Amino acid sequence: MADSKMNRKPNFTTEENIMLVELFEQHKSVLQGKFSTALSNQDKNQAWNKISMAINAQNPAVKREPAEVKKKWKNLVMNAKKEASTDRKSRTKTGGGPPEKPVSAVSQLICDMHEDSPSFVGLSGVDSFIGKV
Repeated sequence: MADSKMNRKPNFTTEENIMLVELFEQHKSVLQGKFSTALSNQDKNQAWNKISMAINAQNPAVKREPAEVKKKWKNLVMNAKKEASTDRKSRTKTGGGPPEKPVSAVSQLICDMHEDSPSFVGLSGVDSFIGKV
């Protein structure tokens, strides 16, 4: 019965996360580019393969598949957005209480990479009128 149980791989280390962010930035034009005659899904898959091979070379004890690395990237971006949003909200709060947890180093790298992206900073000049009459 113990043989049929799947073994979990170790969590990504901070060094692997930082390396993933740096490698993504090097391949950003391919990985975030729109599909065209010059850019196919095969090109994107090759970029993820290169990234996973580089991460595996850094830590040969754990073999990471390209799908795992891609999933980790999506989770890192999601967490970076959440941390950045919480940080922005906490800066406008008044009153006492303990300070909010600071943005992690990996999340800060991702935020810096996407500093012009509306999904991180919002749309400039647009106010929300939801709930106002």
